[in-house]
Amino acid sequence: MLSLLKHVPPSLVGVNPSSIWPLETSLYKYQLFWSLVHSFLTFNTQEPLIFSKTLKVSFSFTSTMVEPSRRKIPTRRRTASRAPQPSTAPRTASIEGWISNEDKRSKFITLWKDKPLITPKFIKSQWFVNRRFTIPTFLAKQGVKFFTEIQGTYYPDLVRAFYFNYKFRDGVGFTKVKGVEIILDDDIWENVAQFPIHDGTSPILTAGIEGFNRIFACRSFMQRPNQEIGRQLLAGPLKVDERLLHYLIVWILCPRGTNHAQCSEADLMIIYAMLNYIPIHWPSIILDTMLKAKRLPQYPLSYSLLISRICEYKGVNVSDEKSHNTIEANKIAGNSLKQMKFIPFGNT
Repeated sequence: MLSLLKHVPPSLVGVNPSSIWPLETSLYKYQLFWSLVHSFLTFNTQEPLIFSKTLKVSFSFTSTMVEPSRRKIPTRRRTASRAPQPSTAPRTASIEGWISNEDKRSKFITLWKDKPLITPKFIKSQWFVNRRFTIPTFLAKQGVKFFTEIQGTYYPDLVRAFYFNYKFRDGVGFTKVKGVEIILDDDIWENVAQFPIHDGTSPILTAGIEGFNRIFACRSFMQRPNQEIGRQLLAGPLKVDERLLHYLIVWILCPRGTNHAQCSEADLMIIYAMLNYIPIHWPSIILDTMLKAKRLPQYPLSYSLLISRICEYKGVNVSDEKSHNTIEANKIAGNSLKQMKFIPFGNT
């Protein structure tokens, strides 16, 4: 109370109420006097001031400082233009349409615009079935029968744009083509490539085979296992099934631009897995092959047919794109067997 009384105006300090009002002043006026003094001392409390049990007076104050959460901040209409919204119009078949980042267009023109593509090939499984080859059985067991038979139209410039923007992170590949984001997830593998999605309950070949010896494996695949082999393991001495599987690997499943006659360790592992019906995780194989094409300057671009089907599936505008079509010469059949010096009958 002493701390509050120091705020009482000097004119009221030491004042006797009886000197202001006569003694006959009613008790009501006396109480009112001290209530007014009390209201002065508590002016900033903004709480109802109770004078007596029978009289309640509340003061409401309109302050120029209101609570920040309730203050209405005046706004002014901005005259600056808004950020441009992404255009919904389909992109054209041009550098501006393929690559949205203007700073990267010169790099694409210099390094990627004319990068070569591996000639896509395909097979017709029924052709091999009719000639009593067992290759279709291995392909069906691995779930790649449809994939090896993909043919038709492909778009070279979109394939190059696909690889130009391709990135691989945490086991997932992703890219962008004509402004369309593409993630190579299970939806792509199941609905476009039509690979089986494994549930993880059985062993799957993803990276390698423990204790695998490429020399022993290659000899077991050869027509004459005791034949001398050189430093390079070649596909020529392999038996029919093994030779055909290797041909499909280097041209369709894991295509490469050169050294088609050589057997790499990865080639031999895949052949071993297919012959022994060990499931292969094909998305991992394809993503790894794509990454090589992205990182190695001299590595030609593969999977043109698959990438073109992915672009169509994701809604990329292909209406005005330059396109090529597979032809009879791209089919692996009789002519391919003649090149391998095979007689296209039986499995001998």
